[in-house]
Amino acid sequence: MVIDGVIIGQFLGTNAIAAYGLALPMFIATNAVFGIFATGAQSLCGNCMGRGDMKSANGFFNATMIVMVALSILITAGMIFFAEPLAILLGANTSTPEMADIMQNTKGYIIGLGVGVFFQFGARILSPFMQLDNDRGKVAPAAICGSAVNITGDLLNAFVLNWGMFGMAFMSSMSFVTEFIFLSTHFLKKDKNYKINPKLAVWKGWGQVILIGLPTAVQAVCSTAKSIFMNYGLLALAGSIGVAAFSIQSNSQNVFGCVTIALGATILMLANIYEGEEDNTALKNLFKHGMTVAVAIVGAISVVLFIFAPFVAPLYTNDSEVLDMAITAIRFYAAGMILYSISLTIQNFIQGTKKIGLTIVICACCEIIYVVVAALSLSPFFGVYGYWAAFAVAQILTILTYCVIVIIRKKTLKFSLDNFLLLPKDFEADTSKKFEFTASDEEGVMMSSFGAEVLCQKNNIDAKKTNAISLCVEEMAMNVVETGIKDANKQRVDVKVLVKGDNIIIRLRDNCPAMNPIEHFKKISDEDPFAAIGIKMVMNIAKDVNYISTMKLNNLIITI
Repeated sequence: MVIDGVIIGQFLGTNAIAAYGLALPMFIATNAVFGIFATGAQSLCGNCMGRGDMKSANGFFNATMIVMVALSILITAGMIFFAEPLAILLGANTSTPEMADIMQNTKGYIIGLGVGVFFQFGARILSPFMQLDNDRGKVAPAAICGSAVNITGDLLNAFVLNWGMFGMAFMSSMSFVTEFIFLSTHFLKKDKNYKINPKLAVWKGWGQVILIGLPTAVQAVCSTAKSIFMNYGLLALAGSIGVAAFSIQSNSQNVFGCVTIALGATILMLANIYEGEEDNTALKNLFKHGMTVAVAIVGAISVVLFIFAPFVAPLYTNDSEVLDMAITAIRFYAAGMILYSISLTIQNFIQGTKKIGLTIVICACCEIIYVVVAALSLSPFFGVYGYWAAFAVAQILTILTYCVIVIIRKKTLKFSLDNFLLLPKDFEADTSKKFEFTASDEEGVMMSSFGAEVLCQKNNIDAKKTNAISLCVEEMAMNVVETGIKDANKQRVDVKVLVKGDNIIIRLRDNCPAMNPIEHFKKISDEDPFAAIGIKMVMNIAKDVNYISTMKLNNLIITI
């Protein structure tokens, strides 16, 4: 879509870039539908993986794929056969010859996008699962291949085929086909966690996919509504020039805002995994790191964009009137980038910790409610500048709104990270019920084993079980140190032992090369019946044992 904006602006003219701006909400709307299921499935599956339940994760993944195939067929039919009513809804009309031309271009672009909806869905839903399934290295090459096809196709359309706006969208659809095929090669791997097999689909509890993904869909719907609102308002204030300038701003936002979006997606994914593990410490560290990145990296990008806006805008158009307005629009967007990244970090974190209703409220405030309020309040005094400033003003109001909600819910003005993140007091066991340690050498392993033993003794666990748990931690962690850790400064094993009700939960996580310790110890046991005594004792009394490799981390979870 970004590539389309650049080539359309350079070779098809102002009316075409205005039509692109009018049609862009259609692309956002399809993502809204996919967002419900892609984000919901990713979150639910990540949560299952955090609990060590890979069977349910695979079942929810396949159920989501079935639903999305059916929906993509319906959406494709709607975009192709109802392109004109959709174009009118998005702001196109035939009131003047200029607007009639924009109408035809908008219709063509909608139809061209409709052709590739299935593959757009496929790429959209598979990308996050690549990360969960230890194959995130495919995501960037897939995007690069798709972009190469898009650029080549758009240039071919501009200079040879002359299919107009339909051709531009059709080439985008072909890029989705390329990306989807590239990502699909993941399922040829032997060591994958996720498998495409409709027979594995699990429907019981699948409704949570819609519930969890609802905030993402609301975000996309609100973003679509915001684009339509901005198009109508700018069309009234500045005609096609205003719409074209907004289209350029939106396109540059897709380029320079990708770090913010990627950061938010990562926070959402990890928050779901840590929430599934009930790891309060990891959640707080995640939020702090996310905020650091938001302020530091996004802040630097915003400064660069503000300074170089006069060089960015000409990539899309040579029309002097559109150019001047687009530079201003881009600079106003740059001024609000840090605020938006902070707002989005909060949204994704609270969504990952299952505060669905609150996420929807914050999302609606950020994406549409405060944008409309700011634009309508400022435009009578500042004209079109009021619309450009609305984005940054909306972020300020959104962040303040969240702070007010926190104060009301916690009934205190005292700031703490636990209060700000709205983490429940009983979310994680108190210090007397848990033990955590990070080891990278034999000494660290022995301290982990001793700590597990002390924890069991403090909680009156019987001597036999205490000895088994201590031996289990020692042998499992020592195996990681001896066979997996090559660089003690970069690699480690995190040990966590948790007393939860009548259960003891042992969780080991390491960032070494993937290796299933259960299979490893079975092999050792077959070779030497007297090896790994501690592991055997635990396996005899364990209620559940799960190993999952995700996000380039080995996760072993044992419930006793």
